[in-house]
Amino acid sequence: RLEPFNDLRLCVPAAVEVQSPPAISVTEISERTDNRNPIFKSVKDAVKKLISRGGGTFLYRVPIATVRLREEADAVVTSAPGEVDWPECVSGVVVGVTLKVAIMLGPQTTSTALPSIVPDPDESRAVNIDCETCRICVAQKGGPPLDPAKLHGRHEEGIAQELEIWAKRARNKPNTWRLLYIQAQPANVDGPSRLAIHSAPQILQSLGRQLGDLVLA
Repeated sequence: RLEPFNDLRLCVPAAVEVQSPPAISVTEISERTDNRNPIFKSVKDAVKKLISRGGGTFLYRVPIATVRLREEADAVVTSAPGEVDWPECVSGVVVGVTLKVAIMLGPQTTSTALPSIVPDPDESRAVNIDCETCRICVAQKGGPPLDPAKLHGRHEEGIAQELEIWAKRARNKPNTWRLLYIQAQPANVDGPSRLAIHSAPQILQSLGRQLGDLVLA
């Protein structure tokens, strides 16, 4: 079925619905144990503060949509007996895009990597870019390809502005969204004896699916 979401019409399975995402987060990645405030107010704030500190790395995570099981599907999944070793079940996922940005001052050439859930060489490599007052190393997970030319030679505000424009462009490109994290809730845990005789949830048949189909991924 087609479901309107922002300015898009997304084709989604009948068992799930698309909801608004959590807030954008800009978080410092640091090995310092005394770093008590790793969250920045914005990308601009992160770039400015890290340059003033002599460098650092931050993660720019942009959730775009929350995909959750619909109420009737969620009830069947959570009530179905599960393994004792699996006390929770997946009820939804958050999809979006992520940038990992390392800011370096001086002639450093160290690269960084951001693991991707897809074997895309454009997402698995890091790009080094010379800006006005620093060098940045950017790796992306999802989203349209980042253009290094638009960041080359830019000042602090220009760097932040271009990264925010990239995030806005990603909102209208659902084929570039990636899994950011899952949402889980307590499951119905039963012993092996009941699991052996419990039949498959009938909701799959009612929604035109078969056992083995991928309903939520």
